[in-house]
Amino acid sequence: MRERLADVEWHLPPGLVHGDAWAGNLLADSRTGGLLLGDWDWVSSGPREIDLVPTWHAARRYGRDDAWSSAFAHEYGYDLTGSPGYEALMHMRDMMQLTGPLRRARSDQQYFTFLRQRVSAIRAGDRSSQWSTL
Repeated sequence: MRERLADVEWHLPPGLVHGDAWAGNLLADSRTGGLLLGDWDWVSSGPREIDLVPTWHAARRYGRDDAWSSAFAHEYGYDLTGSPGYEALMHMRDMMQLTGPLRRARSDQQYFTFLRQRVSAIRAGDRSSQWSTL
């Protein structure tokens, strides 16, 4: 994975990368009515496409429709599917999505089932199966 990503010529200029930018890490700001991005554990600098992949991954794996990711692309001004690193980023996000159920799989059958589903899809090269949310 590192080699695949290292060889990509990114379309967007490098910048601040949150590392886990998805709706679950947004917090409502009661003072402004806006949103704040929380959970800065993975912050770094690098290709900004990394912070876009959760949107397209949610469409692929968690049942969001194409209109949802298209609307995001329109607002952001960039469609990740045109990135030369798109599939590598999607695979990277698949791997990241193993950590949640992996931590709990030993003690909770439901998480074990989620983990098995995800690992099976990754091993089979299945890029389209829908995954259950935690």
